[in-house]
Amino acid sequence: MQPEIDLYSAIMLLGAVQGMFLALALINAKSGLPVAHRLLALLTLTFSIDLWMAFLHQSGHVTSYPRLLVIDTNIDFLFGPLTYLYVTALTARSGFHFTLQQWRHFLPFLLGFVILIPLMLLDQQQLQSLLNSQGEQQDSDILWAELAMIVVGVLSILQMALYLGLSIKRLLQHQKSIEDQFSFLERINLAWLKNLLLALVVLYLFYLADVFLADLLAFPEEVIGIHFLMIVLVIYSMGYLGLRQPAIFTQQYRSATQTDGQSMDAHANQTDANLNDREPTASHTKYQRSALDSKTSQLLYEELQNHMDEQRTFLDSKLTLPQLAAQLRISPNYLSQVINEQAECNFFDFINRYRVEEAQRHLTAGAAQVNILGIALDAGFNSKSAFYTAFKRHTGQTPSQYRKSANIQTNIRQSTD
Repeated sequence: MQPEIDLYSAIMLLGAVQGMFLALALINAKSGLPVAHRLLALLTLTFSIDLWMAFLHQSGHVTSYPRLLVIDTNIDFLFGPLTYLYVTALTARSGFHFTLQQWRHFLPFLLGFVILIPLMLLDQQQLQSLLNSQGEQQDSDILWAELAMIVVGVLSILQMALYLGLSIKRLLQHQKSIEDQFSFLERINLAWLKNLLLALVVLYLFYLADVFLADLLAFPEEVIGIHFLMIVLVIYSMGYLGLRQPAIFTQQYRSATQTDGQSMDAHANQTDANLNDREPTASHTKYQRSALDSKTSQLLYEELQNHMDEQRTFLDSKLTLPQLAAQLRISPNYLSQVINEQAECNFFDFINRYRVEEAQRHLTAGAAQVNILGIALDAGFNSKSAFYTAFKRHTGQTPSQYRKSANIQTNIRQSTD
């Protein structure tokens, strides 16, 4: 095959080069989480290398560098671990550090090189024969190399599925976790990462179709390898959104704890740390080792309600569980237990229930021309979208529907008086 660069291969080359620049930008980023940025840089670089190899195959230049088949075959073992570790770095409360346990995620990548030893032992002529084979009879060394490539390919496909599932599970746990600690979700709920993971799932399915169904279903040439074009879009999205993602727990959560929790004793801080690391469990077993009995929990809940009514701390749009616990001079762990057991909801829903009630008062007492966004901000919400979501969740109506029905009821009462 005579090497030739067409539009398809040119797009791959452009995506690979852009990915390398984005990886460099992520490594040098000053804001956010440095470890997360480096992991995303490695993931972006891995996609770039994959695109570069696709460019070599598409353009025919791979015949000049047949030894690269080893990297091309084995690199798929990196996608899953890097994706999972990146999600973990963004959602880890106590900070993320590489330990022996984290490095174990890359053992399959090293194992891949061992499995591919038959491929690495081929000489230049045999590699060229492997690249140019069209089903003709090959010698045993080449057949062993082909078998090793198939084994690595199948194992890497299974590994990617496993790590995508673990990444999605971790992100769902993060969603529940922040609702236990924060009264707002804007820019910390990682909604963009959820969409990115869904894009990676779609990309994975296209990859499976390309590997297993392309020949069987006789896909058109334009469809074969379309997942490489999707990789270009994924690279742009990952780099842009990853650079814009602020720190969540490592800076924001620690800051709230250190600033507002100085009056807590060492025991309270320890129980809070235990809460941070716990896995979500059923409500009746979550606090089974807690020293907080039912009667004390009820008394603390009454104190909490009085505090909310008198101090109106729910109006603080950036209120967190450690901040409120510090105001009440109790452990965040105990406060979380009180809210979960007595109010039967998490911290996010508890605070937003007060905010919705505050907004309801404004909607019924204020003039019809009062701006709904102004009401939302005055009630403690950070955005109109967050206000609408919480209001509909707690009342079953939109703010406009609620105000309209309230005005109708007011007019009916006035007409009957």
